[in-house]
Amino acid sequence: MARVGTKEAFMYDLRSGVRAVWMGEWSVADFQGHMLLAIDNAYRRAWIAGAREYGITSESELTDAELDKLNNMIFDAYGHVADFGVWVEEHSRANGGRLTDAFARLPLWADRYDQVVIQGRVMAARDGKLVWVLGHTEQHCSSCLKLTGQVRRASFWNDRGILPRVPGAPYLECGGWRCDCDLIPTDAPISRGRLPSLP
Repeated sequence: MARVGTKEAFMYDLRSGVRAVWMGEWSVADFQGHMLLAIDNAYRRAWIAGAREYGITSESELTDAELDKLNNMIFDAYGHVADFGVWVEEHSRANGGRLTDAFARLPLWADRYDQVVIQGRVMAARDGKLVWVLGHTEQHCSSCLKLTGQVRRASFWNDRGILPRVPGAPYLECGGWRCDCDLIPTDAPISRGRLPSLP
């Protein structure tokens, strides 16, 4: 079993909920309750995982702005749960659906864990320096290639809303859906000049 508070644990929770609806063991309402709890727990743990790099080890240490952003990310995810539950029920075993099709949608949900980690790190870093690094995907979009190696203060990245792994990001050619880039702490000098034009 995956360690509590990890992306793998979040994926385990997602899979168990989807499987229960697909098999007809849970209603969509049961699924919603399960998912809301899983999202709330995972996102709060993910935020602290990112903030921990800057000495923030519990939610009680977060600023009002950090709590607002975290709660907004949680509520945004909540807004997609009901439709997903209905889709799984419509594609259940009883309706001739395949479990693998339902599971295929889960990486998009699980990837939000990484996005929350990055947001928690960026806000905790405040004016600490972060560098954009490419992820492990085979191909990188032109926007991510332009941003790689850019060193800016965390507040710069956050204030401009330019972060990796944000689904639907208009500033990334890849749209952020399958982005695997990251912003990590660095001692390198701040990059000079403006950011490259995006996307």
